[in-house]
Amino acid sequence: MEKNTERPLITFAVVAYNQARFIREAINGAFSQTYQPLEIILSDDCSTDQTFEIMQEMAAEYEGPHKVRLRKNLKNLGLAGHINGVIAASAGEIISWAAGDDIALPNRTEIFVEKLLADPGNIGVHSNVVEIDLIGLPIRERLHTNLESTTSFDKVIQRGQSVITQSHAFRKSVFDVFGPFRADLTQEGIAMAFRECSLGKVAFVDQCLTQYRIGCGVSTYSGADINRRRSSEPIKFTNWYLSAFQQMLDDSKNLPYQLSSKQINIIKKNIAFYTNLLEINQEQRIITPLVRNFFMKPRDTKSLRAALRLILPVSFYRRIAS
Repeated sequence: MEKNTERPLITFAVVAYNQARFIREAINGAFSQTYQPLEIILSDDCSTDQTFEIMQEMAAEYEGPHKVRLRKNLKNLGLAGHINGVIAASAGEIISWAAGDDIALPNRTEIFVEKLLADPGNIGVHSNVVEIDLIGLPIRERLHTNLESTTSFDKVIQRGQSVITQSHAFRKSVFDVFGPFRADLTQEGIAMAFRECSLGKVAFVDQCLTQYRIGCGVSTYSGADINRRRSSEPIKFTNWYLSAFQQMLDDSKNLPYQLSSKQINIIKKNIAFYTNLLEINQEQRIITPLVRNFFMKPRDTKSLRAALRLILPVSFYRRIAS
């Protein structure tokens, strides 16, 4: 019997909102992909600048081997809504995307597809990135946590470990199982890690396959500068984790098997923690007496300290923990 050597169709999406300054570089990164057959979707979330017009211009001028499609949301849908629309419009068996200010290296799709197809159990794959500044100069390599170990699923549930979606590909069947994201989801990396780890494995490529731009859009800070995010944008940071754990709980109901009661309880405890923390941040409650009361209980000290260190500004944590 002759072996089927036909390669699967892959979708590469460039998702953008008000990124006219950088969108040409992002689209050229998509056009440069060496993998075939490739469907490229240029998707705009109802930008108010010239982002979509540049997409139209570059699509019209493109003469390469890939199929290029244009789409624009009729109104701004935000992160989750935009991703949902792109997934629904995709024809590929495997999907990868890039933000409108990032640049995928030419061999990114080729490497990701090879990794996914090497093992049917691989549901997703991600890689390291090179962080670049506003003019495209390299800042640092951002090395990511490998999720290939057998304990990866526990790390996702307990700590909100994420895949690095700035340099990532996954089987479209993931969304066939779980459906679209919640509209309020603001951290897709954790949600994708849960979905992929719950269905199989997340492969890892220890190479930098994407230039990830820092200092604009949602990428204001470096991935290495997480303490600054916690300090300056506590509500935004808390919402990332709250919406991600809420998405996990929703997705657990669509799994082809049941999570253990322990796993469900961990997810619910994380939701309760970030819900309370969001309320504290929003209402600016006086937290010191409450936290000191918890510190009086030795059995709670270690876990509480760890949780607070993750989320509170460093200076505030040191003050209340002293």
